[in-house]
Amino acid sequence: MADPVEQLVSLYVDLSRELARQVVSDSGENLIEGIDYLDKMGFHRLVTPLPALAEGELRASLGRLEGPITIPDLGGWYDRLMRPGSECPCQALMGLLQCPAITNHKEPLANLLKTLMAMCNANPEVKSALGNSGISVPLVELLKNNPASPLAEWTLAFASALASENPENSIALGRAGAAPPLVGLLMRDPNIIATNPALATYLLSAIGILATDNDENRVAFCQAGVAAPLVALLRNNPDIANTHHAHAHLILMVIGNLGNNFECSNAFGRAGVAASLMALFGASPDLLDTNPEVTQELLCTIGGLACGDAENSNAFVRAGVANSLVRLLSNHPTLITNPDAAQQLFRAIGNLTCGNPENRSAFGRAGVVAPLAATIRNIPALAANTPVVNELLWAICNLACESPENKSAFARAEVVAPLIALLSFSYPTQTANMDAMELFLKTILNLASSPENLTVFRQIPAARPLVNQLVQQPCRSAEVLDAGRRLLSLL
Repeated sequence: MADPVEQLVSLYVDLSRELARQVVSDSGENLIEGIDYLDKMGFHRLVTPLPALAEGELRASLGRLEGPITIPDLGGWYDRLMRPGSECPCQALMGLLQCPAITNHKEPLANLLKTLMAMCNANPEVKSALGNSGISVPLVELLKNNPASPLAEWTLAFASALASENPENSIALGRAGAAPPLVGLLMRDPNIIATNPALATYLLSAIGILATDNDENRVAFCQAGVAAPLVALLRNNPDIANTHHAHAHLILMVIGNLGNNFECSNAFGRAGVAASLMALFGASPDLLDTNPEVTQELLCTIGGLACGDAENSNAFVRAGVANSLVRLLSNHPTLITNPDAAQQLFRAIGNLTCGNPENRSAFGRAGVVAPLAATIRNIPALAANTPVVNELLWAICNLACESPENKSAFARAEVVAPLIALLSFSYPTQTANMDAMELFLKTILNLASSPENLTVFRQIPAARPLVNQLVQQPCRSAEVLDAGRRLLSLL
């Protein structure tokens, strides 16, 4: 009887050959032949992890693999192997990843990682089955023991493919200890973007994917010290938006993603993230024109780090965020034609000024009211994008809250009439959105608490019917609702 380990190695080589042949044939005939052969040989029944095997024999077998294995239709092969009564080969493949004869040698390991990555990218079920096999543990061991490129690149690529759009695998990698070795790679080379841009891309992508919608992994990265080296990448490359814009986008995405956790947000603040982010505006005054994607990610990151974090908000204002954002808005009067950028900009202004009188004053002194007033008059463009309308209202609502100077500035800019027109237009489409209805009412209340604005409200026929409709909508805040009813009695 054949040794199951020898048989598995032989079948692994045959499998790889058949899959590689598929690249040459779009018809899928070669792949079907490979499936039939593997079915006959019982590949799907080999589920026992590999013990140690004679190094020479295994290297000789795996050395016959040729080049990267990328498969357009690996899903079909997997579906056949996963038919009723079959067992998944993923446990056997995980055994290969634990075999010293493979993991101690560059070429066999690279070929195996490429194959596993191709399997993940080909079919979500494959990805889940690999995760269920427990492959996260040996994969993290590779991350710990093989920090050098290019093996690190393929290890990171497989980790990203395994975790992408698969929360269970992402959690498993985190619990297996993925964060410390990834942060360690980041710390090894502060100039990684210049010295090894490919590895930097794989590394940043892996951190970003593992942190996506995963607070447990965010905390693990934070505790491993991810904030300081990420901020250092920006600080060491102030012109990164122009010279390495793809990396700039990745770094901002990772910081923004991790910053959704309050502990991580605080850590980024302590690492000096505000000054480093604001330096991007200084290095590229026309950033929105030259690189809109980086600009949108930058605005999203600023808004996210400022959300509910007074220390970060204050640090951003000290670093000059008010002047930079007002200049961006003033220099792009048609910004709302780029709804993604407009939404992120208005949200950032709202988050930076929410509950923060000093920051409201800073934005007021920077002249934020005039370009906001110009924006709100463009009702046809705004009406076509509800999220932009709501973020614009969020900014105005916070700027006007308990700020007599800003309220007067809004009055001088004659904001009330176009605001009522915009709200009247948007109201019918958002009646089911309780948060939007409350925001509509709070924005009116904050502006109308100024006598000069209240006078204008009284002169607009549509104002009283709109407020009357708003106070009849469900509202989470009884205080806001009572204030709305009091305002209604004054109109």
